[in-house]
Amino acid sequence: MMEPTASPSMLLGLVTGLHDSASVYNTGLTNQTIADGLAVATPSRFVGQRIEPFLSGCMTVRDETLIQLQKKMFSKQNIYLEPSAAIGLAGRDLLEHTEAGKRYIEMNFTETAWKQTTHLVWSTGGSMVPMSEREGMLMSNFYEEVYVLTKQIPPGSVATYGLIARWLGNPRGARAVGWALQRTPHGARIPAHRVVRRDGTLAADHVFGGSDIQKELLENEGVPFSGNDRIDMNKAVWSGPVTDCFDA
Repeated sequence: MMEPTASPSMLLGLVTGLHDSASVYNTGLTNQTIADGLAVATPSRFVGQRIEPFLSGCMTVRDETLIQLQKKMFSKQNIYLEPSAAIGLAGRDLLEHTEAGKRYIEMNFTETAWKQTTHLVWSTGGSMVPMSEREGMLMSNFYEEVYVLTKQIPPGSVATYGLIARWLGNPRGARAVGWALQRTPHGARIPAHRVVRRDGTLAADHVFGGSDIQKELLENEGVPFSGNDRIDMNKAVWSGPVTDCFDA
């Protein structure tokens, strides 16, 4: 069974035997993953108890690997998979190229039997993702472009996920912008706190480590709020990069 590294709820439930009494949050994990279809903090007890007798093991995959698998499937087979489906592509590789995987193969298969196995991957869901978001996910430099543009937002101003997507030529890629900012490289000094929802509300509490941290950062920079922790968007929205400057 495959799960995102940041959200291995079924693995946690099975290993501890706690099932739906277990939560990835209790382990310090964020439950934030590009494979949002698998971002479940607490596993199903019903499912866990029924698959346990038949399950050989669980493996986890990092988001960076999911993105690479998406791109590889698209470039080699012209098939677009959403991240939740692309995770299955990693299974055989993890078995054949990790020490734990090799031990599992040696314990359960002869060399001939393993060569005769077939790797099946659940691959539904890609057609449900809007084309603009597919393009955003598959763009090799998209995350870097988001970071470069976010750095240009001046103190005292904010931009929305949708605006950044539009300025980058992907007007329906707001979610992809959000994924990029959730994965801001450590120590990169990218002012992700200056990117907010279009209605002026702030990010979920856990993103910046607490419900008031993003607001405090913005208020310290002079961003006006109009009440109910909403930014006064009429006064605070950045006008955007100078024409052609960003592409230069």
